[in-house]
Amino acid sequence: MEEINTDTRMSNNPEPEAGQYHNTDQSIREEKQMEKDKIVEEITQVDCTKIEVPMYAVYYNTFDYPGKYVARLYDVDKPTNIVIIKDTIEEMQEYFDQKTPFIYFRRGAGDVPELVGVWV
Repeated sequence: MEEINTDTRMSNNPEPEAGQYHNTDQSIREEKQMEKDKIVEEITQVDCTKIEVPMYAVYYNTFDYPGKYVARLYDVDKPTNIVIIKDTIEEMQEYFDQKTPFIYFRRGAGDVPELVGVWV
């Protein structure tokens, strides 16, 4: 299996101000984000040696992965471009239970609605 380097972080560029982009520009930005993501089938494909505190935030039904559960690897509070995609939350739960020693935390009241929870 190909090992994925986790040094590539997602951009921290601020979101555009309201009205700055048209709908077609939004679609282009969504497609570009999906092109940047590295979708992995196995956590063993990811080299986490340079990640201080690896954690996976699980989101559901985001603009870039509608109808899917996406676990994005974070280094503490910095998102990476590494994602694991599943069709159901049960598949995601089973995957992390079998493949990792991580502990699951449900989303908090102040979290974004798309966030389901975090494995730490």
